Amino acid sequence: CFSQSFAKNYARTLQREAGGNPFWLRLILSSVLSYAVSPDAPPAFFERTKDGWQLGVGASLKAVTMPQQIIGGLQAELQELPSSLYDLLQCAAHIGIEFNASVVAEALSKPLLD
Repeated sequence: CFSQSFAKNYARTLQREAGGNPFWLRLILSSVLSYAVSPDAPPAFFERTKDGWQLGVGASLKAVTMPQQIIGGLQAELQELPSSLYDLLQCAAHIGIEFNASVVAEALSKPLLD
């Protein structure tokens, strides 16, 4: 069990990193757990204290990266999409998490209802 303060702070960090997207949250958690047991992780990435589990001394979430197999899998799935949809998603991703459909349509030189 994680300490209450660690759990609250970690939950906020994960929510911020995932942007509220449950799919990304699952991938991030999977990556953290994979990293925590990997040889690249510092000793005691998670440490048990009298108050529960916490990040170990020297451990940082910044060191955790998305595994290449997940990134490759996502890229492969996206490339299976029709090119017009792939282009639309790629354009929207460059604009940001929140965007206006008219901005994407204009960037793609497409009518808004196409």
